[in-house]
This record gives sequence, C-alpha cells and structure tokens, in this order.
Amino acid sequence: MTYAQVRGVWTAARERAGVGRVTIHQLRHTFATTLLRGGASILTVQRLLGHVHLESTLRYAQVSNSLVFDDVAAVARRLKEGVQGYRPDVELLAAAWPRRAGAR
Repeated sequence: MTYAQVRGVWTAARERAGVGRVTIHQLRHTFATTLLRGGASILTVQRLLGHVHLESTLRYAQVSNSLVFDDVAAVARRLKEGVQGYRPDVELLAAAWPRRAGAR
C-alpha cells in the first residue's frame, strides 16, 4: 500500500466514525497511554508498538503526577494490609507527589 492509499483509507475511516481530524500518531499515543493507565507494563507497550528502544515508547507514555500519586497510594494501602502496624504517612505522600491544578 502506498502512503496515499493509507491516507485515503484513514480519512474515510475517520469520516465514517465521525471523529474529525485525528491522526494515526494521535491514535498510537492514546493507545499507549490507555494501556499504561490500565496497568500494562511499559515493556508490553514497547512490544505492541514495535519499538526497539524503550526511549521511543516513553515519548508516547506521558504519566501525570496524579497517576504517580495514585500508584504510590495504592502501594501504601497494600503495605498497610500486609504489614501489621504499618501506617503510611499520607501527608508525606501528598507532599512528595502534589496534585497540580490541570494535571492529568
């Protein structure tokens, strides 16, 4: 398939779906980010995208401070359940990973 043919197929698919001017690159970015937010490992995403170098995958996978905070809080909850007497310092966690206005 030529580039022009791929572009024509993509344009027709977008129009049928009613999604406007979405690029294939945006679709790949969304795919990678959705996988990571769903719990997939960065190595799995790397393989699915066909990247040889992990650095290429990391460009697609933007992780926000709020996601990092949520992951740290989840680990703290697991530790609390598994270690008798463990009490995570939630204020310390919040200070380390603040949720900024507008952060995803």
